[in-house]
Amino acid sequence: MNNVLKTIMLLTIMITTANADSLYTGLHTFHIIENGYDYYEANNVLLYELDNGINFGKMTNSFENESYFLGYRHKFNKYMNAGMLLATGYTQNDVFGNDVRKSIPLLPMPFVGLELPLTKHVSLSTQWTVIVINSGVIISF
Repeated sequence: MNNVLKTIMLLTIMITTANADSLYTGLHTFHIIENGYDYYEANNVLLYELDNGINFGKMTNSFENESYFLGYRHKFNKYMNAGMLLATGYTQNDVFGNDVRKSIPLLPMPFVGLELPLTKHVSLSTQWTVIVINSGVIISF
């Protein structure tokens, strides 16, 4: 099942990338709660977003697993936003801290974010997602 979801998300990315209105590339990830894990804190995210708020992309998650995601981001104004991502590449152990290695097909990831416009086409961005704070750069086309 997980391979089917990855294939669908990858096809969505390939088909719609040419229509993207902005690109988010990650800089760094900070974990608020460590839970004894040695998290991967490089924010290797490449996210494409359409003007209607739909976004999709690929990342290496905190557990160094390849992850694909699809989501929606609502902009309240040019500084504040919130949304939800559905991501692959997580196990129950990653999320709940137990010894179960069973894959979670789609992990819901709600987030709130702030943007700081630097130029007409470039913004710094930060998002809070449950126990993680991400930073990145948004390039608008």
